[in-house]
Amino acid sequence: MLGGTVLPKLEQFIKEREYVNNVSPATIDWYEQSLCWLNTESPTSDDIKTLVMQLRERGLEPVSVRSRLQASERTADGPD
Repeated sequence: MLGGTVLPKLEQFIKEREYVNNVSPATIDWYEQSLCWLNTESPTSDDIKTLVMQLRERGLEPVSVRSRLQASERTADGPD
């Protein structure tokens, strides 16, 4: 389901950011809101393209779509 709950691996990423990196509650909310749109824990470029189209079809502005993508990029970056 698009826009549902955060997948387990991504939830773990959020918990690590919260407890290890000590990010703010607002940042945790941003990650949760952004990552719930992913339906895979390791998106391919085709998954990302599909996601962008789905988000735009749902009426999200380009800046909001970019924000969602930035969160997913952070999960691929590994620890700070």
